Amino acid sequence: AAAAAAAARDEEEVDLRMLASMAEFPGYGPTSETECAYVLKHFGAHGVPPPTPPGRESLPAFITRKLTPRQPPEFAALVAACLGRHPEDRPTAAEALHWPGAWVDEP
Repeated sequence: AAAAAAAARDEEEVDLRMLASMAEFPGYGPTSETECAYVLKHFGAHGVPPPTPPGRESLPAFITRKLTPRQPPEFAALVAACLGRHPEDRPTAAEALHWPGAWVDEP
């Protein structure tokens, strides 16, 4: 029981960190009344992220900047698409598998 409780606390901490890191990008913080209520219920007032700083680059731009030196730009576009704000905007597994230019065969 203690291990399960510790695992639940660990998962909640990871969720909180993920929420805070995603909210640093424009359009990714909790916006609707339902989202804000969820954050308050599950993480308390300390879980509500601060507003996005002015001039902050978009999440897709950040991902492209971080991944493109080592990966094809199309792969960066796929990763950014998979992190879309709304689930319906994210590619399906089949779409991701067939994302143009994202997968490069090793010679």
